[in-house]
Amino acid sequence: MLIINTTNATADNGGGVFINDSDPYLTNLTIAGNTAIEGSEMLNTNSHQNIRNTVIWNKEANPVSNKNGSVPEYYYSLVKNITNSSNGNIDGGINPMFTGENGYFLSFASPRSQ
Repeated sequence: MLIINTTNATADNGGGVFINDSDPYLTNLTIAGNTAIEGSEMLNTNSHQNIRNTVIWNKEANPVSNKNGSVPEYYYSLVKNITNSSNGNIDGGINPMFTGENGYFLSFASPRSQ
């Protein structure tokens, strides 16, 4: 099961994305600005995700929660406080520098637009 909400969504589990018993490939996404009791941007349960070219960002310290053996793999992505520079990722401590009042767009100065 894969549930994807729009940005600025609120949920009990997985504010932006809730993955349960599934092994999806998630590509070219921006998941940001959501809230949840657990997994403000993403909650993974008993799943294995392949996440590519994606930005996952929130004001929370850890926007992704993994339960029951879930182990996401990140490639060419920026995930707050999670990714490092392996697999073409950008360090999760670097701000993606969103711009725009009505959405999440990367500014020209963003490390993802280089």
